[in-house]
Amino acid sequence: MESRSQRRKVARLAKRRSKQIDRVRLSGRQAAEDAVEHLSGRAGVARVVWTALTMQRCSITQTYWLTRDCCRGYHVGLGLPDGSAVIVEMTFPDDDTSELVLATHCGTGAYAQDVATVTAWLLPGLTD
Repeated sequence: MESRSQRRKVARLAKRRSKQIDRVRLSGRQAAEDAVEHLSGRAGVARVVWTALTMQRCSITQTYWLTRDCCRGYHVGLGLPDGSAVIVEMTFPDDDTSELVLATHCGTGAYAQDVATVTAWLLPGLTD
């Protein structure tokens, strides 16, 4: 059985970890400007999202940074023409690329960790 001091130590650690989560959320025009700054010119999933935006296949509902335990992820909320939404979380390992962390299709509740599925969601009819 855990001692009282061990339980306190675990509680303090959990509280400290929860403080390490940092969010900066943007919507509307600010979200669009933020997406232009962070997505244009990058390879990977950022290029898929950027292509969908420039082809007007979807619209940005919000963008935000989320930092958990020193790992910073960029999230883009996208509105689809059918009224559903997709949230794409990615990281930027360098200035030219992006890596998909997780994508969520809010209409179906499906998750994806591959760029091909995200492409099918955002650019239907253009996938191979």
